[in-house]
Amino acid sequence: MGILSNAADDEDVRQLVHLTGIEPYMEHIFTSARVGLRKPHSRMFEVALQAFGVNAAHAAMVGDKLSADVRGAQAVGMFAVWVNRRAEPAECNLLGEITPDAVADTLSELPNLLP
Repeated sequence: MGILSNAADDEDVRQLVHLTGIEPYMEHIFTSARVGLRKPHSRMFEVALQAFGVNAAHAAMVGDKLSADVRGAQAVGMFAVWVNRRAEPAECNLLGEITPDAVADTLSELPNLLP
């Protein structure tokens, strides 16, 4: 499991991961600041897939942005879950254009949604 973030401050993300106690569960952390690109750019996802040593067909992206997370993941062949618990109206308006592979209201739903 890892993090793929559009954050502009890599150190900020790493500190948050540490402070929240999820650091032991994250094998890799990728930020736009570190990679030099932003999601939905396919290279962001390819960098993560390469680091994990997995094919896109065997990976899943879980994110809250249809435009960045779902669109980018699906473009490289990943399964994409949209977590819509805090969805902004602008994101919801994209549903006709972008169709996630699965939708979750809460993170606790993930085990039943992932292939």
